[in-house]
Amino acid sequence: MFILFLYFDFVSYQLRIKEALDHADENIAWLSRFSDSKLEKRLDIVQAQIAIASQNKQPEALQLLHIWERQIIEARILKYSQQPQLDELTEIEQGVAEMEAFDEMLEKRNKVIAPKVQEQKTVTPPVEEKPAIEITQMKLF
Repeated sequence: MFILFLYFDFVSYQLRIKEALDHADENIAWLSRFSDSKLEKRLDIVQAQIAIASQNKQPEALQLLHIWERQIIEARILKYSQQPQLDELTEIEQGVAEMEAFDEMLEKRNKVIAPKVQEQKTVTPPVEEKPAIEITQMKLF
């Protein structure tokens, strides 16, 4: 019975390893959506499991855990490599939104001010010119 259990355990690990390798890109993309603290916690758990599997001399479990560890690390790398691009896009979108808001404000301002400016242009009285005063040195004393 014990030998049968070990065989099923071995087959189970082999299937899990095959599945982890076949779906590595999907797993990494899925993991990269997690927060960094959650990924760090998962990595700590996997590393603790690696230590336990190493003590219990379970090579198949170690192989699977090392695959998971690598995928979590790759997910963190992917997350960090995408973040600057996301920040740049966010800054660009924010800048465009600010410029559009500024343009809207200018349009509203012009709608309010334009009639008043037209009124001032039509009502503006002519400026009277005062004769220039001649200053000579003799007048200063």
